[in-house]
Amino acid sequence: MKKSLKQFEAYLRSIFSVDVRSLALFRITLGLILLIDLVDRLRFMRVFYTDEGAVPRHVVLEYFQGKYLFSIFFLTGDEFTLGVLFAMNILLCIGLILGFRTRLMTVLCWIFSVSITNRASVITYGGDVVLRMILFWSMFVPLGLTYSVDAALSSQKYKVQKYFSSGTFGLMIQFLFVYMFAALYKHDPVWIPEGTAIAYTLELDQFATHLGIWLRQFPIVLKALTFGTLAIELFGPFLLLSPMVKEKGRLLIIMSFVGMHLGIFALMNVGLFSWMCIAVWPLFLPSLFWDFWKKRSKKTWGEGFVLYFDQNCGFCQKAMRIIHIFSGLSSAKVEPAQSHPQIFEKMEKENSWVVQTPFGQFTKYKAFLQIVQASPIFCIFLPLLQSKPIAFMGEKIYHWVSNNRKTASLLTKPLSYRDHISPTPKAQPWVVAVLFIYVLLYNLGGIDWQSPWLEKHIRQPEFFWPVSNFLRLDQNWGMFAPKPSTQDGWYIIHARTKDGRDVNLWTTDIFHPYEQPKYVAGTFIMHRWNKYLSNLLSNNHQKYLEYFAKYLCRSNNQKREGDDQIDILKIKFIEEQTSISKPYERFERLMWVHYCFGKPEPLNLDFQING
Repeated sequence: MKKSLKQFEAYLRSIFSVDVRSLALFRITLGLILLIDLVDRLRFMRVFYTDEGAVPRHVVLEYFQGKYLFSIFFLTGDEFTLGVLFAMNILLCIGLILGFRTRLMTVLCWIFSVSITNRASVITYGGDVVLRMILFWSMFVPLGLTYSVDAALSSQKYKVQKYFSSGTFGLMIQFLFVYMFAALYKHDPVWIPEGTAIAYTLELDQFATHLGIWLRQFPIVLKALTFGTLAIELFGPFLLLSPMVKEKGRLLIIMSFVGMHLGIFALMNVGLFSWMCIAVWPLFLPSLFWDFWKKRSKKTWGEGFVLYFDQNCGFCQKAMRIIHIFSGLSSAKVEPAQSHPQIFEKMEKENSWVVQTPFGQFTKYKAFLQIVQASPIFCIFLPLLQSKPIAFMGEKIYHWVSNNRKTASLLTKPLSYRDHISPTPKAQPWVVAVLFIYVLLYNLGGIDWQSPWLEKHIRQPEFFWPVSNFLRLDQNWGMFAPKPSTQDGWYIIHARTKDGRDVNLWTTDIFHPYEQPKYVAGTFIMHRWNKYLSNLLSNNHQKYLEYFAKYLCRSNNQKREGDDQIDILKIKFIEEQTSISKPYERFERLMWVHYCFGKPEPLNLDFQING
């Protein structure tokens, strides 16, 4: 028994150990995609997050009542205060990227991720769920072991190349579940044996890019893409879990997944979904990847460099340690100037740090440029930093810092020296085990088993529901499953002013509603709008139609006066039932009629604006 347990532990270590360099890159890419997503959301903050927008808080709270859900964004519906919350979230993402108080930043980023999802779930799509789950499991992993502010200011260095814990197991297996269950949900014949699923998907004008539309004329290529996608999703995770697959094989599998996501991005308008998934794959990079680039460089980064600082200046020492670790000059030395009389004299004379290189000694901004030039990471920015305007600003900034060290030290006061390597809590493996079993059962319970006995006995655990909802462990990876939707179309929003003029409130043509726009995906503005408007077609979200109409009235009438104001509007959807074998069926759906200056009337399917 003991031998079997040791063999199982050895297997887990071989599969779920992560190179600390991969862990650092994963932390950075995760933080970057979170940051990009936040900036993307900021563009439409007023529409989807304020009480004056299309998704007011009271509607969301009424729907969420009794469901054990929370959101920091429920605290306010004011645009300014929401902007402050978004700014806080952005700072947390930057903290995660830099690896400052990494564990705390991870927890807070997860709280904000859950909050932003719960506040406007009507615009949430698969990529958001991926990030939410990855952030949750990342809380069990020390993401700042290397290449971080925490590592720079730590009293000890993490000397082991790979890191393994129950947390890495949970994090990696959760991400592989995305693909495993995405494949298992795809049981319709359009996937196998027909191989027409990608063809059906690209018939959806809401999603198809220009390249995707062009590719419709090559059914053989689309069939190959269908089978290839399913094969990667189904077999890729199991191959990564196999001890038989060595590092080169793992690298090829990772490249196939990244290639698949790049293909999805090129062919379909699915927002940041592809990049959200790609951002996680650095976690799986084997040591072979890093060793290859290390050998390829044919040089030791920072050899012959010594970075001298004033040991009486706490700010200087912290700044030097951070610059040293982030520059990638691993062979460079960091020493106090006081230990070398000639260097100390130069430092005192020029009131500057001193950088010794194989080419001489440099001070002030020129010393910084020498580090940038030698850095394997930041050398690409050297031409920009050497340009006259940037160099002038750099000199001025350095001059201010060198003459105001006490003030500058206030900026680094929160950067305290501390041990960033802490032992894994004894309870963590048990907590991870319980959560893993729940997530596994939750995903298995979501599969359409096509068997009454299996449907009866494999269910999502209901007893854990309050905890699951609070932590937002719910997940469904049925993207384009069991088969792609055939519902397509575009919105027409037709309004009339007080003086009886017809006005177009959307990106489509109200006077030729049945004439398909040249590029349907472009009429949805961006992916968040696409998800929102697609959800309005479902019964679960039709309650938002009234508030969408109110938002359109309010936002448009703020720019109009008197009889030019919008009096009445009609929201309709020109629906198509797509097919790859016959002409499309097309018909009109009247979604909502709204009176801007009166109580909204009940939906009237016979209403005509021109009647």
